[in-house]
Amino acid sequence: MNGLDLLTFGTEQYRIGSWRGHRDTGYLAPLTAPENISRAGLDRARDRLARRGYRQVLTAALTAAEQSVFHSAGFTVHERLHLLRHDLVDLPDAPIKGFR
Repeated sequence: MNGLDLLTFGTEQYRIGSWRGHRDTGYLAPLTAPENISRAGLDRARDRLARRGYRQVLTAALTAAEQSVFHSAGFTVHERLHLLRHDLVDLPDAPIKGFR
């Protein structure tokens, strides 16, 4: 995601821009502690995206605490995030380039 802008409204900060280069889909990511995200801040960020011509907006993955404010602002679940995990205890030795 190139060309993302930082919006600051009081104690709130959001990263906004295009969702992976899509012309009609915007991206909105909170950079603020969940307790400082407000409905007014979200509305302002969405308004900024709409003025840029985006017709819909997707968020970054949200914590449970962030989700309640986003839900109250009209956001709905689009996809559930599944995380991958790898135990790094028993990894094979990586070859060192340039040495034999």
